[in-house]
Amino acid sequence: MGLPTRDFFRVITLLLATPVVLWAGAPFFHGALIEWRFRRLGMDTLVALSVGLAYATSVVETLRGGPQVYFDAAVMFVFFLLVARHVEAMARDHARAGIDRLQTLPDTVVRVAGEQLVTVGLLEVAIGDVLQVAVGENIPADGSVESASAEVDESLLTGEVESQRRQHGERVLAGSVVLTAPVRIRVTALGAETWIAQLSRLVSHSAAQRPVVVQRAERWAARFVAVMIALAAAAGATWFFIDATKVLPVILAVLAAACPCAFALAVPATLTAAQARLARHGILLLHAQALERAAAIDRVAFDKTGTLTSGQPQVASIKIFDAATTPAQALALAAALERGHRHPLARAFGAAADAGLALTESSAVVGAGVAGVVAGHALRLGRRQFADRPEVEDDGRVWLSRDQQTLAAFTLTDHLRDEAAATISALHAAGFSTLIYSGDANAK
Repeated sequence: MGLPTRDFFRVITLLLATPVVLWAGAPFFHGALIEWRFRRLGMDTLVALSVGLAYATSVVETLRGGPQVYFDAAVMFVFFLLVARHVEAMARDHARAGIDRLQTLPDTVVRVAGEQLVTVGLLEVAIGDVLQVAVGENIPADGSVESASAEVDESLLTGEVESQRRQHGERVLAGSVVLTAPVRIRVTALGAETWIAQLSRLVSHSAAQRPVVVQRAERWAARFVAVMIALAAAAGATWFFIDATKVLPVILAVLAAACPCAFALAVPATLTAAQARLARHGILLLHAQALERAAAIDRVAFDKTGTLTSGQPQVASIKIFDAATTPAQALALAAALERGHRHPLARAFGAAADAGLALTESSAVVGAGVAGVVAGHALRLGRRQFADRPEVEDDGRVWLSRDQQTLAAFTLTDHLRDEAAATISALHAAGFSTLIYSGDANAK
């Protein structure tokens, strides 16, 4: 290649490399200035020296027709380091997506105004207003239960699969889903004052904090940068006496070998990726040190329902107390009573055929069971005190009665998840001990 052609391509390369270095690489130079201002060496100092020296040398060599330019090295540094920062930013956004999904609340709500129900925007609601929330809808604000009772699904907020019963005056949280029957709540907190908004701020605060492991990595990175700059200077000084023409290539080679600095990149990227992975599994870190401390965990406690089990209860056995009633008939009556209800236990009877039984006067009593009329007979299904004998202690079974006469008792079971046994075995093999937190009897 002739000199005119070489110089032509160098000018083209200069024009292409300049915006990359001076515009795309500006964050690194700005970061280096901040580090120098606070007398603290870091990643940006090493990058700025490497990119700046390679670019400045190449510009001088291009203008004077020197033998070597390093535009490719300068552009390569900027490109790969920006890609690394972009990946880290994407992981951080994914980590926030978990909490953002929880904050999806309705735009409009139903406000109780005397005897009327008025649909208004959520922004028009004030503290003290009474709202009515239909079955299946999200509660739009923190509040207290104005109805006699309420049953809500807080699984997205707490991870608890089973429904939660709230009595009159007890607190309910924004983002919970109403089950079994419409509920009225009196608003006690809106917007940024709700529990879910406070949780979001805790997650944001945790993301903004620097864990001890990151601070430790930054201290080592500062020492590493200082050592590499000293080595680059020493190598340049040595080659000045050996072959002065190779001083600059040697200095650039040392800086290129040290950049990017693994101390400064690997730890933040790893932590951010871990937070994003945890968020996808519904685990939110509320403290910067939580992930680091997790390395010291030696015991794992499990909730049973919906964690070790499928959260899909099934009828395991039926005990009949009325000679004229067959198990199939009892199951059909139970399926008819549970028709249209969203209570988790209703799933146990959902697969059973109700033989087309006509159900009227259907109602649900939160925390007790369901009632209705079939063929002129009053039926009840639920806890023993509700459906059978109020004075007898509940035994965990689901009881069915007709006209206050006991028909049957259903024993429900919730099967283990397919991966539960393998998960427990893997934890034991890794040296962890395990235990179960459950409100069930020991036999269960």
